[in-house]
Amino acid sequence: MTSDINQIRSQLMDLNRMMLSVWQQRKKRVHEIQNLKTAKPFLAEFKHYDPHHEWNLFLGLSRPLKQLSQRELLSLSLLMEDHASAPGLYPEWSRGIHLKSFESELNEMINPLLIKLIDPKIYTALPLKESFNFLSEFIDS
Repeated sequence: MTSDINQIRSQLMDLNRMMLSVWQQRKKRVHEIQNLKTAKPFLAEFKHYDPHHEWNLFLGLSRPLKQLSQRELLSLSLLMEDHASAPGLYPEWSRGIHLKSFESELNEMINPLLIKLIDPKIYTALPLKESFNFLSEFIDS
């Protein structure tokens, strides 16, 4: 039994190493894209934010995304926020920048487009600031 546990733990360690390597590769690719961007930003205060691209990304991944727990969704949202972010370049969803009031609930810290795709009822309940009302225009097709 102990050898079985050790073997599974070893496999888990390998998976963790692969995941961390993929994260670093992803971060590098995001920075390459940001360096190539020349178009006018969608929102002046967030140079690296492209909600149309994010919505299409989430739509393309909707099946696996809908199988994730709320904490896994938060992890993905935080990863995306971290990779795209330098202060003021990408919305800090995790800090509730998009909300009138922020209670630090998990669903408030997740990218609202991701919430909208996964659970439109939760999205509708978010107290969005007026400057983020444009997010309502995105619909699941």
